[in-house]
Amino acid sequence: SGIQVLPVTDALGDVSNPNHFKLVSVIVRPAEPEADVHFPDLEKIPQVRFVFQMMDPREPTRPLEQLYLHLMFDAVDRLAPESERSTQANYFLRRLDHLTELREKSSPQAEAATLDFIRDFTRRPLQTVSFSSSITGIWVFGQLSRSYNEARSLEAVQIVRSGVNVGYYSTAYDTVLFREALKSTQEMGPRVALQGILDDLTPNFYRDPRRHDSSALNFQRVTCAQCHQMAGRDGVHVTFNDGLDRRIKTPYRATEILFHELDNQLQNIPWLRKDP
Repeated sequence: SGIQVLPVTDALGDVSNPNHFKLVSVIVRPAEPEADVHFPDLEKIPQVRFVFQMMDPREPTRPLEQLYLHLMFDAVDRLAPESERSTQANYFLRRLDHLTELREKSSPQAEAATLDFIRDFTRRPLQTVSFSSSITGIWVFGQLSRSYNEARSLEAVQIVRSGVNVGYYSTAYDTVLFREALKSTQEMGPRVALQGILDDLTPNFYRDPRRHDSSALNFQRVTCAQCHQMAGRDGVHVTFNDGLDRRIKTPYRATEILFHELDNQLQNIPWLRKDP
């Protein structure tokens, strides 16, 4: 935790108790690229995402870096016809614009409007829950999702990128599997794709700008662990402020790549219309 090393004597007890987690942020992702058994290609789905961070069970006011839970809700019916989904998405953005205006003006109605917004757009069953952890000493990731089975049940998902299946858990060793796949691949198309990923995961100098390139480092292109490995601590999108960087005074830290991702989504929404 920060610059402290804390012993973990009961990992299962620590991580299985929901009282040991605290809400860090609620993030609106206006056009998250999503895979699904019902989609031939990626579809852009508006989502509301909750991020929880583990607190020290022995000192509940102290956040730990070791475990994050991400709860993701679709703000639209992803299986609805495209025209209906577009209408729902535009309504979602109009509501978001109104909420943003209230919050920017510090309106007395802002808190109630925020609660209404969250309540209205999290009525659907939880679509995905993912975790990231470094309790074992390396970053490990896993995911449960309704996106990859016809029954729409929340199931563990194997992580596959460019034909490379890293299994149910993504770790810092994923890149080794990509290198091995490149060695054994003869077809030009897959070789180019794999080489491109490996090139983007190899910084040429300190603070290489690709660390914040949301086209190079995104969930559907590289694995979670590869993104964290490339970006270091910046791989965690939102976290409690541990105070190590004295320039940051806010209670929370949001990473640069998060803002790049959100800006990229807003700039590339195919169904955004100027409807009144």
